[in-house]
Amino acid sequence: MKQERPHLDFLQRFSVVASWLGGVIVLASAIAISFDVLTRNMLGKTYLQSFELSQYGFAIAVAFGLSAGVVGRDHIRIDVLANVIPKNVRRILHFISIISLVIISALLAYFAVELTIDSYNRGARSPTSLRLYTWIPQAVWALGLCIFAMVSVWTLIKSVRCLVRKDYKSCDSLIGFQGSNDN
Repeated sequence: MKQERPHLDFLQRFSVVASWLGGVIVLASAIAISFDVLTRNMLGKTYLQSFELSQYGFAIAVAFGLSAGVVGRDHIRIDVLANVIPKNVRRILHFISIISLVIISALLAYFAVELTIDSYNRGARSPTSLRLYTWIPQAVWALGLCIFAMVSVWTLIKSVRCLVRKDYKSCDSLIGFQGSNDN
């Protein structure tokens, strides 16, 4: 089968796998919550502490899904006028978009890692019956945000290389939005 987007490399493929992992976490959370609801109604007691674990799980799932949004060009764009403005202006706006995404993702990753280190150094625990060390889910969450930042930076680097080579079609397939008429 011919690959539709040949520029996908290891880091970008890994982000797709990470998003699937996020989906598995959401599914596992739904199963755990369902189990706890059933046991609470039938036995009067919960066993999995699914409320706390699903909160961590959802944050991790979102963090792991963000990088796939970069690869799939799924992040929100205001595309009402996008097909009306000239291609060169559109490309400039796409570059502003990816540069903004790199800055935001880097800041999110930085502060997530900083929070994780601080929680580890303080020995912080959740204020629930699980008393889970908060740095454990925070580290997984921070990993997802670091992957998001790396994929964003790598996408910017690849798109700049395409621009330098004047390969506008590849550049558009990297950072343009899916519904564009750039080709």
